[in-house]
Amino acid sequence: MDHGLVIHAPPFEGSVERLSENLLVGDEEDRLRNLATLLQYRRGQTVYSQGEEARYIYFIGSGIVRIFRSGEHGKRQIISFRTAGDLCGLPEAGAHVNSAETISAGRIYRISWQLFHPLLLATPHLQLVLLRKVAADFRQAQSRIIMLGQGNIFHRVATFLVDMMAITQFFDSEQSLLYLPMDRFDVADYLGTCPETAGRAFTKLEDMGIIRRITPRRIKINDTARLRLMQRGPRRSTRETETPLATLELSSALVN
Repeated sequence: MDHGLVIHAPPFEGSVERLSENLLVGDEEDRLRNLATLLQYRRGQTVYSQGEEARYIYFIGSGIVRIFRSGEHGKRQIISFRTAGDLCGLPEAGAHVNSAETISAGRIYRISWQLFHPLLLATPHLQLVLLRKVAADFRQAQSRIIMLGQGNIFHRVATFLVDMMAITQFFDSEQSLLYLPMDRFDVADYLGTCPETAGRAFTKLEDMGIIRRITPRRIKINDTARLRLMQRGPRRSTRETETPLATLELSSALVN
């Protein structure tokens, strides 16, 4: 489902339920849509690449996009997943510091940065909208650094599942069914581990009765309370051999 050219972000004050609201008001959505080119993407297509000139900003109408960075030896670290109501492609010194690829088929609104920037400068409310969105991404990046730096693999998987449950297009709250649009390699690269380690953590949660895997990508959440409790702890022990990716930077998640 194409949600249109919209921007979603938690409020600075008030209820988090307002997350589903479109922050754009008045004719802002129409003005942005008039500047945009609507693009259809297949699964696995590149939206933009690390190091290339940042000529456009991208608003996701439907589908899911992985934002990642590749190291010198080709090691991939997924920084975030972007879904409908998100934007990506904000430049740093005129270039993209990360790469973006589609995980599923989707529709993305692309706007030239040369057109978007003057509109942003001339529209105070649009500046506030972008501030709210960047602030939300900043808080997400902070939580992610804590997860990778302090949490053991069970804490990471629980946090990942709880975060995915917050995205209504992937979670059926009435049936407690969660659909994961990404494969096990994406999940592992996002959690900073290998697919085998992540798989064992999922199996452990299943053995504990907290989840039940119906298919590799469809998960029944049996005990939300215990899953959230596991999300809060315990923390990594000093004897754990797995090393977190301490070099993950806040700026890499914010610039997209």
